[in-house]
Amino acid sequence: MGRPRIAYVLDDTDERGPGPPTVPFDLSDPWQFETRETLTESVLACVDPDDDEQWHEWVVDRLGELDVVVDAASVSAAPYRVEFGPLLDGELRKRAL
Repeated sequence: MGRPRIAYVLDDTDERGPGPPTVPFDLSDPWQFETRETLTESVLACVDPDDDEQWHEWVVDRLGELDVVVDAASVSAAPYRVEFGPLLDGELRKRAL
């Protein structure tokens, strides 16, 4: 596996340039700063079509193929619910401790 690679987060850049390194983090662990909230926000940013009517019609058509009758207004009003599978859920639980 080798030696962990360490990097530092830089403070926000201002007119003088980036600040000094502050918080060390491990580049070999891409999940270290992820939480349920950050992952949920990322998922919703990908799947939320911003009221795209074509998207709603596609969902209506797809549900119709599954013998589910629904209209586009209902699809538009339906809330999203993000669920994590057992592996990711377990990893998030370990990291929350």
